[in-house]
Amino acid sequence: MRGNLHKRILFGILFPAFIAIGCLCAVSKTLVLPCYFRDLTGLYCPGCGSGRAVAATLRGDFLQAFRWNPMLYLLGIPSMAVLIHEYIRVVFDVRSLKPVTVPDRVTGGVTVVLIAFWILRNIPWFSFLAPGG
Repeated sequence: MRGNLHKRILFGILFPAFIAIGCLCAVSKTLVLPCYFRDLTGLYCPGCGSGRAVAATLRGDFLQAFRWNPMLYLLGIPSMAVLIHEYIRVVFDVRSLKPVTVPDRVTGGVTVVLIAFWILRNIPWFSFLAPGG
């Protein structure tokens, strides 16, 4: 991994810059990503409301962020922990950190939860799962 120093430096700079720009756009509302699935079908996808949820989180409005998309907290926080772990492992070449592996059971469970969330948030009885619900 030491031979890839230029790649590690580039990734070490570009990734945080990308995250910072995304956060600034979310807070300033200059970049609003449309949901093409919603535009085409009229239904909510599992990610609908995530951009607004991130913006609300950055403003400190955690309850509103949860209302926009609860999956941001349920799956986003563990995902961010893995991402930070891998970032540190790769960019700083910390050999004592092992690569994160996700068991097939977890992957399958997360897939089932996401599909159930996707279906339920489009059923009127579960309208509280709709973005902003």
